[in-house]
Amino acid sequence: MPGRLAGKVAVVTGSSSGIGRAVCLHYATEGALLVCADLQPNTLYDSSDSETRGTTHDRITSSGGRAIFVQTDVTQPSQVEQLVAAAVREYGRLDIMVNNAGIGITNPLPVWDLPVERWDRMQDINCKGVFLGIKYASKQMISQDAHASGDKGWIINAASVLGLSGQSKTTEYCSAKGAVVNMTKAAAIDCAPHRIHVNAFAPGYAETNMTIPHFSDEPTRLFMESMHPFRGLGKPEDLAKVCVFLASEDAQWVSGVCCLDSICVRRFQADLFRRSHSRWTVATRLARASGAVLRSECDIVVIYQISIEQSWVSTSIVQKKPSKFPSAHRPKHTSLVYHTQSLHPKSYK
Repeated sequence: MPGRLAGKVAVVTGSSSGIGRAVCLHYATEGALLVCADLQPNTLYDSSDSETRGTTHDRITSSGGRAIFVQTDVTQPSQVEQLVAAAVREYGRLDIMVNNAGIGITNPLPVWDLPVERWDRMQDINCKGVFLGIKYASKQMISQDAHASGDKGWIINAASVLGLSGQSKTTEYCSAKGAVVNMTKAAAIDCAPHRIHVNAFAPGYAETNMTIPHFSDEPTRLFMESMHPFRGLGKPEDLAKVCVFLASEDAQWVSGVCCLDSICVRRFQADLFRRSHSRWTVATRLARASGAVLRSECDIVVIYQISIEQSWVSTSIVQKKPSKFPSAHRPKHTSLVYHTQSLHPKSYK
């Protein structure tokens, strides 16, 4: 039985380790043809045997899949453009673009102590890099023939739960990931008439080789785990599965959406939530969340989690206007899509 991504050509940036590596390996298992892109083919981390055991593209080819590596600095427009060209040259087209490359914070600082150079570097990699990936991938996808479904491409951007809420001493990171969330929504509207999906996934704290040093302190780890009451910290494989869904035919009606891949990463006091929104809005959200309960201390993300599992999400809730997807592919229940930016009662018309 063919995989869910059989024959689709996928470019994944930040492919040499962590989430990007997991995405590549899962995509290959589902039958995709891979273009692995990173600054170097080997991982920068050595704390995990699974990452030091061969490069990502070698792991795929040795298992019978097809993959190439293209050295890419995502902050350089010419290199990202050449990356897309390499995919077309090797496989004839580009179907999936996963803009995953990014960096985290190693020395958290309050905004007044934040060096401008550090701000610029974060925006260049985590924000500009995603923009360039969307720009050149969508340009190629528009020019190529559609699949049998009528769709021409799938663009998936790595955001973060911190792009949806603030946290102390992370101004540069929250800003970059917040830009990715809204960039995704805006690009999805541009691309919808061309049948190109543009979505993002927003992880909570996941155990990757890049984040492991942050969890080496036991009190810190326990605190982080307490913010993830459903099975604790995430794994790269958890996020890779979401990326498979977003690139598959199962997500035919999904675009302009930021999928949160964790439950209860951020806890909000219920009374603050109720003060911010009308009783009608709260009641409607709870009733339509298929059993989600808003307790004295809960996570609004729970409601997101329930909606992600459906396949009727479209840009209409983002625009608060009719979806630009053709009527045959327009969801019937866009009112069930929940975004913290779209809580006004008018969103449910």
